[in-house]
Amino acid sequence: MIFCKEIQERKSNRLFSKRNDIDRQVIINIITAATLAPSAKNSQPWRFFVVEEPSEEFIGFFPHNKWVKTAAFFIVVYMEPSATIKREKELMAIGAAIENMLLEAQAEGIASCWIGECFERQEEIDQWTGVHNAELMAVIGFGNKRTDSARAERRALSDVVYNWVQP
Repeated sequence: MIFCKEIQERKSNRLFSKRNDIDRQVIINIITAATLAPSAKNSQPWRFFVVEEPSEEFIGFFPHNKWVKTAAFFIVVYMEPSATIKREKELMAIGAAIENMLLEAQAEGIASCWIGECFERQEEIDQWTGVHNAELMAVIGFGNKRTDSARAERRALSDVVYNWVQP
């Protein structure tokens, strides 16, 4: 049994309430949580671009994700190339930062969804944000929960643990 309720309850939400009254301090808390993630030699390779009022152009970058219209705000995650120690280590740090954001959002009562489709539109997103000296890592939508949908079923530990070496 996992005791951290945010881990237990977190799921990707693809429907948000049209109510977009999320306090800016909540957004600051989510980004601050990201900056507390571990990184190789404290390189902190993450950089963020916050989209508080998504334009039609921004929403248009995700034509296969119709739900993005209902998100209150987005955080675009970049990896700063000058911070790179070793790519694999920086990718792990970025992943940890993103997970921290998702868990903080959950703790704040905010729904979230990590958008994989962003890689298909990287050039357009970079042009839109004006960020050209960093690598796009993720776009995450956040908003007020609309429905209490079930979390996707997870595989059993016996399906994901190759071996367990015991003394």
